[in-house]
Amino acid sequence: MILGTLFFSGVIETYKNDMTSRKEILDDYYRPMIASQANCQDIHSKLINKYYYISGASQSFSDEIVKVSQMDWSKITYPQAILSKSIIENFTESVSQLEVLKVNQSKCFSELRQRYNEMSIVFGVYNDYIKIVINENKKINKLYQERSVLMPGKEGLMDRYAKLSREFFDFYEDESRMKRVLHDMNDVAMPLSKYYYDLGGNEKMIFDTEIELFNKVNEVFARELNERYKRGYISKWFL
Repeated sequence: MILGTLFFSGVIETYKNDMTSRKEILDDYYRPMIASQANCQDIHSKLINKYYYISGASQSFSDEIVKVSQMDWSKITYPQAILSKSIIENFTESVSQLEVLKVNQSKCFSELRQRYNEMSIVFGVYNDYIKIVINENKKINKLYQERSVLMPGKEGLMDRYAKLSREFFDFYEDESRMKRVLHDMNDVAMPLSKYYYDLGGNEKMIFDTEIELFNKVNEVFARELNERYKRGYISKWFL
């Protein structure tokens, strides 16, 4: 009788320890990983939207340039000049915001990968995890490589845009000079609009691949967590 009581007391204590261990895994690893995933997806969605926004801003920028260049220079009002200037500044500011989002997205995804690594080690499923990562990384790297052909001379185009913007903000009284600047700026704006639109599409495919990675990794971790729960220490005592 005493042995039986000790036996079941030991089983119950072991079960309690097992439940505590699983709760710690959920609190310390699994839930923070899910929260990190949601945060990364939110940042990445904003990044994609920003690419498309800049594409639209480039088009608005081009439309405004065409409109201003066709106006009688002597009749351009101060409000009209400010409006044109604000459209250009909006494009420039959006590009700066884009760079911040790119850094944040890269940092978030790097931290998320670290959480994945830790989870796979804690669960003892590192080999399964790494196979998924290698396969998904190939897809993501291929998509990044495709960017190089979207606009080979993009950096030079952005430098040219920055130079022309400074000239435009001076708003010379020389009509012929300003119209030349506007013409050159339009030559820059149109290809940039298409470039950022294509980048948005490319980024969306990367986003979809990362979602695929998230889902596959989650499936491995959730399955292992469920198996641990089902196995439990009580079942082990009777197997």
